[in-house]
Order: sequence, then C-alpha cells, then structure tokens
Amino acid sequence: TVQGWRDSQKTTNLLDPKYGVVGDRLTNDTAAIQAALKDLSDGGALYIPKTGASSGVGPNYKVDTNTLILSANDVTIYSDHKSEYADGFYTTGTGWIIKVTGYGCRFQGVSFQGNGNATTFSTVDAILFDRTSLGDLETYSNLDAEVRDCGFLFIRDAVRGIGRNVFVFDNLFSHCKRGIVGELHTYSGGTLVSSFHGWR
Repeated sequence: TVQGWRDSQKTTNLLDPKYGVVGDRLTNDTAAIQAALKDLSDGGALYIPKTGASSGVGPNYKVDTNTLILSANDVTIYSDHKSEYADGFYTTGTGWIIKVTGYGCRFQGVSFQGNGNATTFSTVDAILFDRTSLGDLETYSNLDAEVRDCGFLFIRDAVRGIGRNVFVFDNLFSHCKRGIVGELHTYSGGTLVSSFHGWR
C-alpha cells in the first residue's frame, strides 16, 4: 500500500524541533524548510504535518520564492491531504515556490498558495522541475516526477516541467490561469533539434 511504502522509507518530519519550522502562516520558514530538504540527500520522504494555522485558509508554511531547492533523488513529499486546504507552502512573492533538480520526486497531497486572484497572478510557478540547472542535455528529460492529490491555490502555473515524465493527476486546481506547463526538448548529439511546449 502507499502507507506501507511510506513507512518503509526514511521519513523526515518537517516539524522536527531540530529544524525550527514554525508553520504558523506568519513566520518565514524558508531557511528551516531548506535544512529539512538537505537532510533528504539520500532520498526518503518528507512529511508535512497540519497545524492549526492551516484550517480553512490554505497552507501554513510561509516561504520565499526562488529559494527552496530539492536536489535529492527519489524523494516523496506528502501531507495528510483532506481538502484544498491541505498542508503545504504559502508565499507572497513572485517566482517558483520549490525547484526540483533531482529525479524520482513525488508530491502527494501538498498545497501551494501564491499571491494572486482569478485575474491577477504574481506567483509564476508552484513547482519547477528543472534538470537544466545542472547543465544536463540528455538525461534531464527523465525526471520521472509525480504530482497527485494536491491542491494548488492562487497561482499562475501550477506545475512547470522542463523535461518529460512529470505525471500530474487527481489534483484540485483552483484559481490557476494554467494548470500545467511543460517543455520537451529533443537533442541529437548534444544539439537541440526540436522543442515542444504544451499545457492543460
């Protein structure tokens, strides 16, 4: 089962006191959350617990944009998802909320809330899958990432994938101008020969 698989992984609790994450929707938890992400260098799972601050208002962990980076491979980030007001990341900035440069990353039941409304969006991406930042040409297209059972709130591009094999399904997209944005590049001998862009 999914729960059995999670139990078999090395699990990091985001509210482990050693990180100092507050999760009150007021405190900036960026540095503390990045410390937890670094502890996932060997893979495993990051569990995002619900706090009282998330009830009825969306995610409760406040972060800066263009800062959080997950570079580890084979990582699952999940919460006890029950509705669009699930646990996750909240920002008032402009840019991506989390960048994934590793492969085999899975988001399950995590919410992302940027600053915006149905007509004005200032958050560019919730999740940016980007192996190009590692200088990859051929291999970055095999991210094999998965985003499921997540609630994305008040963002422009819920998921942006530069590469391929980013599977997005069973999510609740709310107030998103574009749900999914993707780029697929084809290389021959290290030279870019074609480019495909698509979204739904």
